[in-house]
Amino acid sequence: MSLIGKDYEILRATEEQIEGISAVSRACFAEPDSTETLRALLYDPFVTILYAAKDGEVVAYCSFLSVAGETQVINVATLPEHRGKGIAHALMKVLLFFATDLECPSVSLEVRASNAPAIKVYSDLGFVPVGTRKAFYRHPTEDAVVMVRA
Repeated sequence: MSLIGKDYEILRATEEQIEGISAVSRACFAEPDSTETLRALLYDPFVTILYAAKDGEVVAYCSFLSVAGETQVINVATLPEHRGKGIAHALMKVLLFFATDLECPSVSLEVRASNAPAIKVYSDLGFVPVGTRKAFYRHPTEDAVVMVRA
């Protein structure tokens, strides 16, 4: 499925993409998920991992948990050199499609309070801030904005 133009495609992750997804996690997060954690998520029946690829290489991913009518976004990450191209927005649109299809259309997430580009992406997709989790993130310590799309 391509929502970003001819250069990128979005697909559901399989075992083949775990190393690439792990590399994106390491490049984007102060506390990245281990390859083992990502592999466990891949095989969790309530978790979906989507990824964006360019020329067959993983450049971004998102993971989410859907259960009991609700979806919780676990992570959204795009390699720095691929940011600003609408990849995260496209991943989130596909995530919202999956959530609706899984009958879990209420979607929530946490985002660093200082991450204005991500907050804009989520706001553009209909997410609204509903609260703050104090000192939710580390390295550096920072509050999270809790956002929901019902």
